[in-house]
Amino acid sequence: MEKIVVLELEVGTTLWHARNYFLFSFFTIGMSWVDMASLTRKNILSNRIVYRRAKTGKDYSIEINDNIREILTYYLNQGNKYVFPIIKRDDTGLNKRNNMKNRLKRYNSNLKKIGLLIGSNNHFTSYVSRHSWASIANFSGVPLGVISGGLGHEDLKTTQTYLANFDKSDIDKANENIL
Repeated sequence: MEKIVVLELEVGTTLWHARNYFLFSFFTIGMSWVDMASLTRKNILSNRIVYRRAKTGKDYSIEINDNIREILTYYLNQGNKYVFPIIKRDDTGLNKRNNMKNRLKRYNSNLKKIGLLIGSNNHFTSYVSRHSWASIANFSGVPLGVISGGLGHEDLKTTQTYLANFDKSDIDKANENIL
């Protein structure tokens, strides 16, 4: 995460935007691509981002910290209806869904390029920010129930399964370092 934060990219390039979206997702407890794309100015209330997750219908309210504020400030000053320039027009239905899927493919392609720029062998996708938030929280000693609540999981088993997918790679890395 630190390498992504400090990576120098030219302002306004597709990689620069992709990095901003990735960090925003991480800073907002792994907000999904669809939810980021759908954020409007109406979702910014006082010092919080308030939205309903498209996948689960659960309501979220996330405090806007300095990291989030820095990213939001740039995009809110662009004067668009949506916070991020992901949805270009007020498409509806299948057209909107297809446009978002195509932009997600481009976003994931740009994340792969960012991964190469920081020298990572990991496969970067939009979900890496969500998994990273959960993994870092777990390794920082955040209680599983809090991680589960942050991710919006219905039960702890889902969160345990979610985290188990990453423990193996961390164990492999530790073993490689030891050997």
